[in-house]
Amino acid sequence: MKKEILTILFFAVTLSFSPQLIFAAESCEVDIPGYEVFSGCGLPQNTIYGQGNFEIAQQNNEIKRISCLIETCDLDTKGSSFKGIYGQDLRKAPVVADVNAQGELVNADLTLKEGTFTLQKVQATVPADTQLKFNSETGINLRIPPSSTLPSFPTSVQAPGLKDYLTTMEGSNVRIPGDFLMSGKINSFQGRLYSVLSDETSLNNVKIGNKLANLQSTFLKENDLFFDGVEHGKIDVSFGKNNLIVESNSGKGAVLTFNKGNPYIPVSKDGDVAIQPADSKIEVQNTGTIPKITAKGNSIILNGATSIEIKDDNVLLSKKSTNADSSKIEIEAKNKAENSLTREHKIVADNSNKISVVSTRNLNDVRISYNSVGSGFLQKTFGKIISIFRDKANFVRNPETAVVGIKG
Repeated sequence: MKKEILTILFFAVTLSFSPQLIFAAESCEVDIPGYEVFSGCGLPQNTIYGQGNFEIAQQNNEIKRISCLIETCDLDTKGSSFKGIYGQDLRKAPVVADVNAQGELVNADLTLKEGTFTLQKVQATVPADTQLKFNSETGINLRIPPSSTLPSFPTSVQAPGLKDYLTTMEGSNVRIPGDFLMSGKINSFQGRLYSVLSDETSLNNVKIGNKLANLQSTFLKENDLFFDGVEHGKIDVSFGKNNLIVESNSGKGAVLTFNKGNPYIPVSKDGDVAIQPADSKIEVQNTGTIPKITAKGNSIILNGATSIEIKDDNVLLSKKSTNADSSKIEIEAKNKAENSLTREHKIVADNSNKISVVSTRNLNDVRISYNSVGSGFLQKTFGKIISIFRDKANFVRNPETAVVGIKG
């Protein structure tokens, strides 16, 4: 198998800087003084254009690889267009663009200047120094430079006969559309944005994962993403400026862990607070005073050393650890029909691992106070629980656990 590596200097010759045809059709010959004759590429007419200093690799009389060498290049192949590809001398690494016999891009490893590219049906605008890797089998990967801004998410353009590709965007502290902060990976396909739960992507310093401490996990693999802060009735997380909603309409959903710097629940330590819906939805609101969590249906809320679980219209308080920090939050527990499970009371947690059930009419009326320190919690509180709620408390007699509300 004979393989020739040829270098061709190619420059625009018009004032408009229109891309010039690198390879012609039927003869497919380029004869430039001082350089070898390049021929026999077997490409259709008017397929590949470019501007810049290229190196061409030929195999079995067909073009296999096009590389940019010096400064920057523009390159158009069948169904794809790139402006401002960093040359090998700037990138300090090889520049790869592999094509098939029809002139279509099948594999690429490029670094791009700021601007917009098109690859088959995918169109995306990226910041400078974005690394693009592409394979026609697995799709597009965009590695965004740290602390840069992604101006828009990829879109799917109308291009009959061409293909949509999965596009993965990854980076650290990247500003994404809507002025949200991303660390990790977001996937885009035909307008759908989603995360893979095992990737543990962080958005606005809220980690989206599949494990809730050492308590439970989910079998779900993916989670849709929205950035409007409203309910969508799917398996998703919807981020707003001052609120977020996590939903699951199919069993246990994604686990959200709140890390330092998130705008929803101030925490003193990463992982102080975590939430997970189970065929339900949970909304977190930064009210400007005490953050509020509203759980609608089966849910679990971890707050430091304690947890609040809504299960089958019961509200359970449990001690899980003695070493974790907690955060100040207010919790409203509802069933799926959005009826309150604590009637005219609400659950308030402070930053010393203490949980109280207080009247919504008189916040000083603390009817139940659970402090995770000490072993006499159950005996002291069950009588108070029963006196608050009309129905008998159908409590679960697990160690360090109490039912504070039931449907009634």
